[in-house]
Amino acid sequence: LFSYCGSWGLNLLKAGVVNVTFVEKGKISQVINEAINDNGLAGRGTVVVEDVFQFLDKCVEQKKKYDVIVVDPPAFTKDPKQKSQALKGYEKIFKKILTISKEDTILGVASCTHYISLEELDISMKRVCEHENVKVQILDVGVQGFDHPFSHLNDISNYIKYIAYRVLHK
Repeated sequence: LFSYCGSWGLNLLKAGVVNVTFVEKGKISQVINEAINDNGLAGRGTVVVEDVFQFLDKCVEQKKKYDVIVVDPPAFTKDPKQKSQALKGYEKIFKKILTISKEDTILGVASCTHYISLEELDISMKRVCEHENVKVQILDVGVQGFDHPFSHLNDISNYIKYIAYRVLHK
């Protein structure tokens, strides 16, 4: 979800995921399709050009379920005054994603929002899980690579992060 040029999905395909649906509202489907073909993965990826929230609504309505979900939205805010709105945006998308997840779904949640920490991202997920009566386990966490150095974990320049969860429906 929010696949941009497809990096997450291509890595999933290379790791053995049979088929990936790339969802991106931007006009980048040709780039994703070329990357799929250039990597010898033809026929294993589908590009959906649509707003992610609308795509998720359709999936919920159609009762679709997924084994692996990765969400990597653009920054929800670049203004610290709008941090609470950004957190609400993450919670809105987490609720929809949990609805379309199967038991044991692997869920990758990424964020490049400067003013939201890894801990706050996780707290948002936990809040939604409590409300939706879903349990998750953290499998992995990560931050940006060495090409984006930062001084300490709370440094504002430490803005690229992800959490990998295992979804367990109660």
